[in-house]
Amino acid sequence: MSIPTYDSLYNDHWNEKLSSSEMALKYGVHVQTIKRWIKTLKVPMRNKSDAAVLWMGKKRKRKDKVKKEVIEQPYKNYDVLYRDYWMENLSTSEIADKYGSKKSSIQYWLNKHNINKRDTSSSRYLASKKSKRVYVKNKVMANCAWCNKEILVWPYRLRDTKFLYCSKECKSSHWHENFTGEKAFNWKGGHWTENADKRQTSQYQKIRDEIRNRDNWTCQLCGSKSNIIVHHIITVKEDSSKIFDKDNLISLCDDCHRNKVNGHEKDYEKLFTDIIAKTVNCWNPLKPLCHNTTGNGECEG
Repeated sequence: MSIPTYDSLYNDHWNEKLSSSEMALKYGVHVQTIKRWIKTLKVPMRNKSDAAVLWMGKKRKRKDKVKKEVIEQPYKNYDVLYRDYWMENLSTSEIADKYGSKKSSIQYWLNKHNINKRDTSSSRYLASKKSKRVYVKNKVMANCAWCNKEILVWPYRLRDTKFLYCSKECKSSHWHENFTGEKAFNWKGGHWTENADKRQTSQYQKIRDEIRNRDNWTCQLCGSKSNIIVHHIITVKEDSSKIFDKDNLISLCDDCHRNKVNGHEKDYEKLFTDIIAKTVNCWNPLKPLCHNTTGNGECEG
């Protein structure tokens, strides 16, 4: 095939804006042949950016930009926001619902316009007023259940409290008169054991102090010196005659007594008996060994 003229190649390349591939199809030759012809006839070529724009325009049509609908936002205006918040007493949530916005947006523009906000009490009062709740500002008059003295109380106490008192003394007197003894809620017949009576005597209190001093106010199980109590090795329920027996009493801390020994007295009976025997013979594992003993093993003091 003969080479096309300069004018025909120039017209195809610049006026009709054909690419090298399209010109090759037109003349029925290879792309490299078109490029060789253009180079031989010295036809000016498009630069890469123009070629890319032309190629993109043929391959893909760009969509026209759709303008978004501009939503009116009156709350951005200082006067409108001030009127809704302070004149009409609307909350930030109500203003947001009114203009189809968010509560955070309303709070943002309140801060941006430096509009003072209502305090917590005022906000609660407005909320209770809109919800048709009764907002009580004043106390009401009532009578003391013991001395019948007039007192001022909040109305809710008349609904929630059966007895009202003017002082702690009146409450104590009223409960002592009406809710003790056989009138108490947990009354079980007034059973009081003989052992409980013995525990209240001065003799038992004195023996407890002697046991603590004997054991150096130290727990004989863990060595603690805090919250020391006196424990019966053989419980009083099993043998009430051993309530005053010093060989049946040992010092324990409250933690060991509650969490270890209580409920497992039989498991610790032999251990505590051995500790008491050694302590009486003046060998306490928590004290230095005493050598002031007689032949029978008793301490000379």
